[in-house]
Amino acid sequence: MHDQADHLRRLMRGTRQARAGVAASRSIVAVGAKGGVGTTTIAVNLAVSLARRGQDAVLVDGDLGKADAGALCGLGDGPTVVDVLAGRRRVEDVLQPGPADVRVLPGAWATGHLTDCDAAAQQRLLDGLAGLSGITVIDAGCGLHRVLERFWRSADHVLLVTTPDDTSLMDAYACLKTLFPRHGDVPVHVVVNGAADQEQCRETHARLARAGRRFLGIDLPCAAQILTSADVAAAGQRRIPFVRSAPACQATRSMEQLAQFFEIAAASSARMEAKEKFGQRIQALHA
Repeated sequence: MHDQADHLRRLMRGTRQARAGVAASRSIVAVGAKGGVGTTTIAVNLAVSLARRGQDAVLVDGDLGKADAGALCGLGDGPTVVDVLAGRRRVEDVLQPGPADVRVLPGAWATGHLTDCDAAAQQRLLDGLAGLSGITVIDAGCGLHRVLERFWRSADHVLLVTTPDDTSLMDAYACLKTLFPRHGDVPVHVVVNGAADQEQCRETHARLARAGRRFLGIDLPCAAQILTSADVAAAGQRRIPFVRSAPACQATRSMEQLAQFFEIAAASSARMEAKEKFGQRIQALHA
């Protein structure tokens, strides 16, 4: 846990200022280059951790064509992200209450290829999300496709989820190699999921970080380390967030530290944004 805390302190010191017109740390996109690495689990538990800290948290099932995030939150039937993409509903009309008062935009199981939805439809979704208050966590799923790239491009922070196995690491690097050069202004943080112990976490992160520095010239800090445990496995089987069912386990403590980082970063960004707006009003008065 000391490794993660040190990484998060460095992240906090180096958090970038808001990009033009966008408050930093308000939009967090969780991505995985390979299926089965736990992207949905990370997104759901982060959103719940933020809400438990008193944040206005929104969870978006952006893994189009699936509904895993909603299932993990125990949601029932109702409108979904498909209705927003099609222009039939506004984002705020589709949100459902989830665990710890998280507002959830549920996904939908679909036989079609929602990952091929056009840019206008996804922009409609992103515009709707931009109008919401609080911190938005988007489960963007896995695989290199246009929808994932648009989510990445729109994010204030990207959480790149990987596991220790070689295929997962190679796919994570391939994702970085494809998307980072085109959207290098978005900070990327690594989440190591499913490691046996802290040493395996450090080794997994080190391998990916070395490749990032050597071939892409980027730093890839480790934002969270989620160890394999019976508590996490049991929560998955019961389809509930582990931060609620196992508050004392290592995985929960790790998610709480990550939520604290984003909470502080968002508050800092809000103050910076308010200061900037105040300065603009003063300038307008003297113009």
